[in-house]
Amino acid sequence: MATIKKAKIKQFSISMIHDGKTKTSFCWRHFGDLVIEEDNKKKKVCNDQVFCNACLTVAQEENDDISFGLAKIKSYVKTVSTGNLNKHLRDVHDLREESSHKATQNIKQFFEVRPRPPRSVAASSSSLTKRKDSWLLARDMALWFCKSLMPFDSVSDEGMNDFFQKYDIIANKEDMPSRDTVSRTALDDVYESMLDNVKVQIKTDVAGHAAITFDIWSDKYRHLNYITLTLHYLTTDFELKSFTLCTKLIEGKKTGEKIQAILLDIKECFDLQEKVLHSVTDAGSNVKRAISLAALDSHLCLGHGLHNLVTVDGIGRVPELDKLIKKCKKIVKTVRYRLPELERAAEKEQIEFLQSLERVSEHLEMDENEPIIDDEGSESNSVSGLQTSDEFGNMNHVPSIKTSSPTRWHSMLAMLESLAHFCNRNPVNRMLSQISQHDLKIYQQEWNLLEDLIRFLRKFREVVEMLSTQKTASLNLALVFHLEIRDILNSLSDEETLIMLTLKNNMLAKLDKRFPITDKIVVAALLDPRFINLSQIDTYLEQKNTTRAAFLAEYIKIHISGESTTMATLAPAVITSFSNESVLSKLSKKHSCSGTSSILTSTECNEADQECWMYLAAANACDVKDDDILNYWQNKKKTFPLLSELARIMLAIPATSTPSERVFSIAGLTVTVKRSRLSPVRVNKIIFIHDNYTLCKKTQF
Repeated sequence: MATIKKAKIKQFSISMIHDGKTKTSFCWRHFGDLVIEEDNKKKKVCNDQVFCNACLTVAQEENDDISFGLAKIKSYVKTVSTGNLNKHLRDVHDLREESSHKATQNIKQFFEVRPRPPRSVAASSSSLTKRKDSWLLARDMALWFCKSLMPFDSVSDEGMNDFFQKYDIIANKEDMPSRDTVSRTALDDVYESMLDNVKVQIKTDVAGHAAITFDIWSDKYRHLNYITLTLHYLTTDFELKSFTLCTKLIEGKKTGEKIQAILLDIKECFDLQEKVLHSVTDAGSNVKRAISLAALDSHLCLGHGLHNLVTVDGIGRVPELDKLIKKCKKIVKTVRYRLPELERAAEKEQIEFLQSLERVSEHLEMDENEPIIDDEGSESNSVSGLQTSDEFGNMNHVPSIKTSSPTRWHSMLAMLESLAHFCNRNPVNRMLSQISQHDLKIYQQEWNLLEDLIRFLRKFREVVEMLSTQKTASLNLALVFHLEIRDILNSLSDEETLIMLTLKNNMLAKLDKRFPITDKIVVAALLDPRFINLSQIDTYLEQKNTTRAAFLAEYIKIHISGESTTMATLAPAVITSFSNESVLSKLSKKHSCSGTSSILTSTECNEADQECWMYLAAANACDVKDDDILNYWQNKKKTFPLLSELARIMLAIPATSTPSERVFSIAGLTVTVKRSRLSPVRVNKIIFIHDNYTLCKKTQF
């Protein structure tokens, strides 16, 4: 056996046992005898065991030069039941007999309310009817547990059993489906039903283009690498739909070739081979490689870009800030285990502050003319000190100390805000003194620097939140937010410190790299009447030696086939102004140029050109009601058929890959310390059902 473990896995193969006579189970198509090849001769080894061919294939594809002893290849003794072998194939490799894939219930039936018969009728029902009811209950519970992220062993919970009996859902505990039934057979059936439904929706809705996001994450218990893919598109009624397609295990190294293979599998599974997919991803080398191999149209995730702009190019290149952030993270790590004590101290600080305000108010009522602010008393001094930075002293909400995530800069902001709140400052420093961590105490100069940094980072938070929306279009907002970020970085105040000035300059130097202006971003901005006059559009189009209309028309010709080339004459028109004073409208006014240059340069054009001229001439920001650009294009389908089709394509593309990242949070609630042994196949099914539940519930298929 020792010799076998040292041999290279490329020397091994599996001889299948399935013979169609005595060994007929499905598992024998994938389990068999281990065969080693030496000196051009093959011989069976470990004759008392059977080995998984799927495991061996994966290991050989990963690295066929490693020794057999280091490879993860599942084996069982030959006397094992076939149920264990099938369980391994199903849970680890998602392999099962083709017939078991077929769902037994339409997805709509899962959401129908079924009237229950009276107890007397139910008690007299046949055993066949009872088995059917139990099976229906098992599937309904599988759906419920996936949506609510409940553990499958909840079926054994005494409280749940008593509740079900009280309300006549079951007659006795024996009627409750078993954990294995719910977590295996029922889960598979619900998953297959929902998968079929999602496939039908995608096939019905997606004509030629869709957007796809994907990102990679690791669970914190077994450190397995997963890739999550989401699909986004606009229906003909301009309803934005987003589906989670899969959460798949990446075995071994996260190479571009492996990611590409998963992409191809997903395209085949959901019949997307002939569709044009616009991918939104980070700038990782393996991701770039996968996109190149899969020949996907790519757009950089602006969320990742902003994260790197803030943390790597900004804070990471200013030693004073970098040191302070690391200190804050260490403080949080140090005091987190005494959080209840810290919260009690903060609450006491809050009460004392409010009492001091009440006493000051009483003094003011006694003599309104007395300058309380100049009083030498300790009470008024403490109050005035707090009033210098009132945005850090919201007495209605004292935040608990937050931790930060290395992949989300705004979680760092939440951590800093929680530390910098006035009611937390003294308790944190006192606790650090109590545990002899004096070097971690934050002093006034550092508090001042933290306040400056927090004020600065808060200006970016709204940008990230609006770009990361999954409920409406976001790519059309990218250009105006790019300009706003540039303005923030260029702005100076009289109180600006050298440290903050250095931070801004460092970020400004890398802005175009992290948040590039691309054709897609400009087209999306032009498809939003609020932003067609942005000054940056003129600059961008001048570099390309083109006009707004020609630029849009070219995109129509690239992405939409069959447009007419009939020549027509068009009279120039004037774009009307708008008065909508939403946040986006204010930003549009701020960054727009006053003229209409590059809109009209010719009066002779084909249908695509003509439609673009008409749109640019007539576009009015007031027509975009309630900041709903999708409703605007829904109403303009007949007026601008080609442009509305282009809008369906471009406005479905998310500005960030946040939809994939949001799945990470769901995954974290799925793979918990008590469920850390969930198989990757089951993790995928739970997340798929959870994320697609609402859209499938509304479906008519």
